[in-house]
Amino acid sequence: SQPIAEVLREFEDFVVGIGLVAGQTAGTERLAQSTKRRALLIHGAEDAIIPSRCAFDLRDLFGQSGSEAELHIVSQDPIPPMLCKEEFERERFLRHHLWRERWDVQDILLSWLRSF
Repeated sequence: SQPIAEVLREFEDFVVGIGLVAGQTAGTERLAQSTKRRALLIHGAEDAIIPSRCAFDLRDLFGQSGSEAELHIVSQDPIPPMLCKEEFERERFLRHHLWRERWDVQDILLSWLRSF
């Protein structure tokens, strides 16, 4: 969120919205409060790195600042049980970055961009 805040300061007249995929709430308070821009929040339902509740918290933070925040929790298969450590870490990574759902994320993002 800090890099986004810096970009907003420099390009304030050009940025019309903020999109966050699998965003965390830590450090986003100032970002949410500093912008009145629309926000798109996309998060995986089975993200084992950053829980999906963080996306709801982000939506609320943006809403409290007067921003319109659109939230999408993308359905994901749970991590299969009985994986070795390397496979488990790989599965966590893939879910966190919505890799298998990338085309769904693309559709959500394009629809949001077309709404401007």
